[in-house]
Amino acid sequence: MQERRVFVRIPVGIDLTYQVNEGLTPPRLGISEDLSLGGMRFRPLERLEAGQRIAVTLDFPKVGKAVLNGLVVWSRDLMGNSPGYQAGLRWDEISPSDQTRLNAFIVEHARPKASPEAAALGKAPATLNWTRVAVLSAVSFLLWLAIARVWTNETRFRMEIDSLRLANRVYEELVSSLAGFPLRPLSDFTQP
Repeated sequence: MQERRVFVRIPVGIDLTYQVNEGLTPPRLGISEDLSLGGMRFRPLERLEAGQRIAVTLDFPKVGKAVLNGLVVWSRDLMGNSPGYQAGLRWDEISPSDQTRLNAFIVEHARPKASPEAAALGKAPATLNWTRVAVLSAVSFLLWLAIARVWTNETRFRMEIDSLRLANRVYEELVSSLAGFPLRPLSDFTQP
């Protein structure tokens, strides 16, 4: 069997509503199994017939609701532990605003994510998280500010130590220069 898919399929389960026969029936619930720019595989409540036109309403996280019209390409019963139905749609009529929402959702979910193995090897993720960049920049700035303050305080402290050493040296030289003079009692200076 030859693969004919042109679009990247994103495996994602999104609750949806769908209407068969261009809105002549009440909306029914379903869930998507994968989604692409060209169509979708989903689980309807009943078996659909190939060639039926349906309108699907998807509520994309972060993007909003989109109504996508499609044609049922295939439909089948599910076997085994998960009874129900499965159908494949091909989009055939989408408004520009809904196409934009679909594109934004697909692009967001098709981006490569950094795997734990890549992180362990020191490889950077393919996309930047701007919030993380801003926080790291702020932390780096505060760290630099703290280092500058410590350096300034240390420099000031060293200057004070050097001043005290100089004053001590001057005092020692003064004392040693006065060593040859006889010391008079303090009382000699206080009495007239």
